[in-house]
Amino acid sequence: MRLFLILPILILFSINPVLALVLLVIAIVTDTLDGIIARKTNTITKLGTFLDHFADKILVHTVLLYFVATQGLSAIAFGIFVIRDFLVLGIRHLATQKGKEIPSMLLGKIKFIGQSALLILLALSLAFPAWWLLVATEVVLWMSVVLAVVSAFQILSKGWPALRE
Repeated sequence: MRLFLILPILILFSINPVLALVLLVIAIVTDTLDGIIARKTNTITKLGTFLDHFADKILVHTVLLYFVATQGLSAIAFGIFVIRDFLVLGIRHLATQKGKEIPSMLLGKIKFIGQSALLILLALSLAFPAWWLLVATEVVLWMSVVLAVVSAFQILSKGWPALRE
């Protein structure tokens, strides 16, 4: 569902930012609900896990890229997020090739929560421009960048031994 909401969200940012914000919140909430439902019903699959991560990355990167292009969001921060995600994806892929699995870690989940808060703040500041929202957005942006870098090092430290075997 998240993948299908991305295009309407992007279109609505310039037409009706409040509705875009509502759809963005729905997309983020469905991610949480999807995980809860999968765990409670014991229906976690490799395909579902892959699609969940894929949808998260596409949603986050697409919305962030929109704000880089239209609102001057830091391209450096955006680049760090993209590089981190490709690095993690690559490490996980290589580990899978060796029959190892590198599960999601708490720091990565906290990073996603930070990025979700960032997306909501960006959409809020578009819908309801206020100086304090801009300040809060900058704080959350750079906290998310720090979390992205730290969680990348955590994945590297956990994944590197599996790759060397």
